[in-house]
Amino acid sequence: MKLIKHYIGWILLIFIFLAGCSDSSPAIVQKDMDGNEEESPTLVEQDEDENETEEHTMIEFNIENEQIMIELSQVPILDNYLAQIQDRQQALENMKLKKIDISTKDSLYLLSFSLHDNIGSYLLLDKSGQGSSLLLADLATVSDIIPSPDASKLLFVFDRQNAENDWQTSKLIIIDVETFTPLGMTNDRDLLFSSFKWPLENITWQDNETIVADIPAVEEPTIEELNAWIESDKTTDQIILNIIVE
Repeated sequence: MKLIKHYIGWILLIFIFLAGCSDSSPAIVQKDMDGNEEESPTLVEQDEDENETEEHTMIEFNIENEQIMIELSQVPILDNYLAQIQDRQQALENMKLKKIDISTKDSLYLLSFSLHDNIGSYLLLDKSGQGSSLLLADLATVSDIIPSPDASKLLFVFDRQNAENDWQTSKLIIIDVETFTPLGMTNDRDLLFSSFKWPLENITWQDNETIVADIPAVEEPTIEELNAWIESDKTTDQIILNIIVE
């Protein structure tokens, strides 16, 4: 039952957060810019063509040797976020765009927004085709992005600090690079790692279908048990996560 709910959750996530596409206006446009220096993002109003009266609002990012334009109407999460912000310029300055270095695909970027003290929300962007986006995490810090050995998958590790205690919990998301979809994972203890429940350490790929990580040696990740674990010798158990590939 937990596994079924896990699948349903991911399916809903994909339908809600995958950016809509238009026949005439791609969501993400990239241009090579030799010698380009990184600058704060700006809002740009553009007419689609000379005969169009409707303007399109885009966010322009200048990163190393590239200019990335994001069409807000095609990325509803970002559009809705900015629509609720009074100081848009400050919101833009709190955004960061990072190109993901992976040998199998040259079109992936991670957009951080609503950042405060390095804690924020994270959108995965794919500029191929008409462009797509996927919300990965909120109120978190990205701590690592790890390609699988064959570079067919990406493992994203997000952390969330417990405000009142000396430990943080982690969330794992695995993305199929080719299909731009999240992949599920199973383990022999039926533990959930796609939400912020457990502290995780020493996270790594064992092979292309398996991830290993260390978790606290406790029965349940309750505040009481984790506080006791922090004050003890912090014994860990290794957990093996098997990627669900259809």
